[in-house]
Amino acid sequence: MPASPSPLEADTTLALLRHAKQLFRRASEPSRLVGRDQEHQVIRQFLLDHAVQNQPGSLYISGQPGTGKTASLLALTMRCKAQFLQAGHPIKFIIINCMTIDHPQHFYARLATDIVGKPVAAKDALKVLEALFLDPKRKTLCLVVLDEIDSLLTRDQSVLYKLFEWPTLPHSRLTLIGIANALDLTDRFLPRLKAKQCMPQLLNFNPYQVPEIAAIIQDRLQEVYSSFALPTNTPDHSSTPAVPPTPKRRGRGQSGKTDSATDLTIDGLTAPLAGLSLKDAPPLIETPAVELCARKVAAATGDLRRALDICRQAIEAAETQHLAQIESAGASQDTPAAPVLPMKPPANSLVTIVHMLKVLQTAFGTPTVAKIHGLNFQQKLVLVTAALYLHGKRTRAALTLGKLHDAYVAQCKATTVVSPVSRLEFFDLVTTLESFGLVTIGSARTELNRKITLPVQVSELCHAVTDVPIIQQLIVPLTEESV
Repeated sequence: MPASPSPLEADTTLALLRHAKQLFRRASEPSRLVGRDQEHQVIRQFLLDHAVQNQPGSLYISGQPGTGKTASLLALTMRCKAQFLQAGHPIKFIIINCMTIDHPQHFYARLATDIVGKPVAAKDALKVLEALFLDPKRKTLCLVVLDEIDSLLTRDQSVLYKLFEWPTLPHSRLTLIGIANALDLTDRFLPRLKAKQCMPQLLNFNPYQVPEIAAIIQDRLQEVYSSFALPTNTPDHSSTPAVPPTPKRRGRGQSGKTDSATDLTIDGLTAPLAGLSLKDAPPLIETPAVELCARKVAAATGDLRRALDICRQAIEAAETQHLAQIESAGASQDTPAAPVLPMKPPANSLVTIVHMLKVLQTAFGTPTVAKIHGLNFQQKLVLVTAALYLHGKRTRAALTLGKLHDAYVAQCKATTVVSPVSRLEFFDLVTTLESFGLVTIGSARTELNRKITLPVQVSELCHAVTDVPIIQQLIVPLTEESV
């Protein structure tokens, strides 16, 4: 049986694990792009040939969810910012997630409004756009990125035909990039594009393979050590918590690389920090566990987001284990010892293949009831809260992430014995439920407006949470509904 960690070791370990969780969140922006070299070269060349060289054109990017389409495009667009600024003409960059458009016919007004910077009436929108895109005297080129462009499909496809036609017309000032899942969108739904000679350039992102997923995970793991730091142990900062917030980076240069120096603001002061040395440091997640995760995800969907979610959940499992060791050793978490620098990386990987196997067993091939049964208390509470909202006796509007958070906080207060987690931790709970296939999260303009649906049967949910007395009391209305 391994020896219990000292308070100092425990604090450093927990801080490292919590920092790692931040880097494996879906919203965490990596310091560099890993893999997809061919696809990135195509996108970069398209941006240079069309946006920078003042030549209108269109590109359609396809690929299944989690293949890096949108993330790659946005990162490369930012990295071409210097070339955009040095171009001999102004470039107006617009990005719209078409899932946020209520109806395809409302799209024109949204696009015109975003370009001119003030509301444009729906009845005037098409004329305004044609003036913006087809005026021979206009110098500004519009670079428009439309994510989830298949949301604009209509019976006659008039909106999509118009969009892909504009870049081919004389004096056009539009460079268009559309993104969607379907590989055959242009051939299947827009067959007349070829006859009109309006076909966009095509680029497909294939699902990630095992080496690519493993390489991206390993890159994030390297960043865990290089970007992790704790405040120095000086008298002025002796009261600083041992578990710091995620350090904010100073920024990125034109190359996209993160500045090596990092600052942390403490009570209005900025203290320089130095990352842990990578020399002889074991990976936070041991290599066989990374490879197992990559193989499982690649065999299932190739969705990188799911791989990152699984790694984060494995890190959480290791964090829970370390907390249990601290409690068993009687170490107080209320007054943690201040770490002494220079800190040393852990002697062994903190996340083992055992942690990874437990998460993978839940994520793949486990019956719904067993999946729910394996959730922690807070995850079960969020799931039950969603079910109560969607299947309760009162008819309500659609459930969004924001409404679910409010309902969850209300449930915690109603129990009087459960404290709600922070909003960021709440988002992690919902993301975990999504990775297990227990909820689905839609797209929206803002995070809080993303729609939540529940593919789980109420009867299965009620059966799976009977071992938790507090939650069992909450689901009484659901059991009455399912009778």
